[in-house]
Amino acid sequence: MTSKQRSSIENAIWLCQNDTKAIDDDVVEWPTPRLHDIKRDHERTIRSKLGMPGNAVWSAPGI
Repeated sequence: MTSKQRSSIENAIWLCQNDTKAIDDDVVEWPTPRLHDIKRDHERTIRSKLGMPGNAVWSAPGI
């Protein structure tokens, strides 16, 4: 990945410092596809709870 791709919101998974290190240090337990699945499922759950359609695009206020 390029630096820009790595820092994009599409690649972001926000974690505390301890969990970030644990995941980064154990790629066998936490492979990239698993992390993408977890993120996708979490975002789907949040959209549903907020009553947002599945294709809604996230945006921060003022951006």
